[in-house]
Formats: sequence, structure tokens, C-alpha cells
Amino acid sequence: MNIFAGDPIMEMARWAVIGQLTAGILHEINNPMQAVRGAASLGLEELDDPEALSMYLDLTLRETERVVTIIERTRRVYRTETQLPTAVNIHYLLNEILHLTQKGMVRKNVNVEVASAENLPLFTAVFGEIALALLCPLLQMSNAIAEAGGGALQISATDDGQQIVIDLKTSSVPMPDSGFFLILCPKIVAAYGGEVQQKQVGAEAIIHITLPVQTNRD
Repeated sequence: MNIFAGDPIMEMARWAVIGQLTAGILHEINNPMQAVRGAASLGLEELDDPEALSMYLDLTLRETERVVTIIERTRRVYRTETQLPTAVNIHYLLNEILHLTQKGMVRKNVNVEVASAENLPLFTAVFGEIALALLCPLLQMSNAIAEAGGGALQISATDDGQQIVIDLKTSSVPMPDSGFFLILCPKIVAAYGGEVQQKQVGAEAIIHITLPVQTNRD
């Protein structure tokens, strides 16, 4: 079952997140592709020098592999409709989405600090759906921090035996009166039996997400 099927608001929210993600990814792909173009041009000038040619070919292979990795990560988020539920490691998933957003965070002057246990219980889900659910608050909070001139965003992932607990916290901006504008996150998390809460605790604005361990959505 596609969680977005027949829900135009969810589809619009999904593409809004994908649009933000794509803008950052295009910047990230540009650098290695410029390096490939430069290495190819220099390699053509060194056809009679095997050592130099080998160096430029090696650079080309490394940079194209980097682009392939970025594209593979991106497709796992975009193509939710073709994915089946699988055992998801939330620690791994967080690392994947942070790899996709780290360049954008630097441009926004947002310092993301992550504390996630590697041995978190597995969670049965469609990888791309949960990735979008976490990208939604990550991008919303980072955008607000960027508008305030930059700052820090902390992400933690733990478990209490019954559920996985993910917190996104910042003291760089207060919680908006109506909360951060989240559509994807609460609906996706609720579809998997979890819950999303937004609250202000002291100086910290917090988005608190809980996911039940080994839960599968029908």
C-alpha cells in the first residue's frame, strides 16, 4: 500500500520535501562532475603519458562513484511506491539522510549534531517513507534556524525496549505558536503506530517522535 496514494495534500508535501532535497543534491553533484570534466580534458592532453593518464582516469572513477552513491541514496527516498517494507536500522537511516543534507546544512549555517545508538532495535517499514518522515522536521527546523542567522540542531535516537525515540532539538529558535509546519511526519509516523509531539522545554524547541519496535504497516 502506497501511503501517499489518493491524498493530494500528502503528495504535495512529499514533493515539497523532495524539491528542497533536490536543490541541495544538485549543488553536491556539481562539484564531482566539474572534477570529472576537468580530469577528462587534462587526460586528453596526456595521452602519451600513461602515468598522468592513469591518474586522471582514477580521479574520474572516484568522482563518478561519488555521484552514483549520491543518486542511489536519493532514489531510496524518492521511489517509495516501488519499495516493500523491510527491517530498517534507524541509526543507518539517519546517517543516510544526513549525508544527503549535509552540504545544504553548511550553506544554511546550521550545525547538526547527532547522537544515535548503532544497536537500536530494527523497525519494519518502507525505508523511503520513514526517511521522508524524518526529513520533514529536519528541513523545517533547519530552515527556521537559517532564517534566524544559523545555529545548532541536535538529533538523538534511543530506545526504551518498547519504542524508538527520536528527538530533534534546538535552542537557536523558539517553537512557533502553532508548531513547525509538519504534514508528512505526523501522518507517516501515525501510519506505523507512532506519535509526533512538538513542545518547548526551557530554551529548547523539541520535535519528539516515537516509533514502535518491529511494527509493520498493513
